[in-house]
Amino acid sequence: MGIDSNPYAYANQINPDITVNELWPGQFKTRLTMHKTNTVLQYNTSSSDPKKWTVNYWGFPALAQEPTKRSRHQSSETNNTLPVELFKLHLADNLRNYEKPYLPNGLDYEKAISDYFSQMKSLIEEVLNKRWPGIKFTQVRFVFTVPAEWRPHTIGILQDCIHKAGFTETKHLNNNLEFTTEPEAAAIYAMGKLGEHRIQEGCKQNIFI
Repeated sequence: MGIDSNPYAYANQINPDITVNELWPGQFKTRLTMHKTNTVLQYNTSSSDPKKWTVNYWGFPALAQEPTKRSRHQSSETNNTLPVELFKLHLADNLRNYEKPYLPNGLDYEKAISDYFSQMKSLIEEVLNKRWPGIKFTQVRFVFTVPAEWRPHTIGILQDCIHKAGFTETKHLNNNLEFTTEPEAAAIYAMGKLGEHRIQEGCKQNIFI
């Protein structure tokens, strides 16, 4: 999950060609190919308890939702809707609390992350079932990329959010969940593309990733 946008890709062990997802909510309105969507949620805030807030929209539609004529003259709070973004930054170890982005009073950043992943899970299930009918989540190995500077404790919080979103059946010791750093993921992908550009491993050419 990126700070302001989020992509994902999938592949099969038998056919390891990587497919980058291009099906996102709200895409049909833009008629554009979208390799990622916004890391943003729009909550229904009709409950006074943020723990009970539900997601109205996520991704691009959470920002692009066209307001009604009546709601144009109302604030988000009066209209019982509220966009929330940049919540991933609350995981950053190098930011002090006052440097982290605003979240509505009472809304826990872990809930926001879990809610976003929950929406992602539903989309991924739909896409994978169309590609491989009958596939189960227990058959899928999920690899999440994380910043290289993240500490094990921070990755543990992310793992809890992933579990709450329904990606894994157990909280710990999951064989279908793996973490890798963003630089490692970029390097592995680049190494897999060397042959396409007639570059051999160990060559002295400068390659920028």
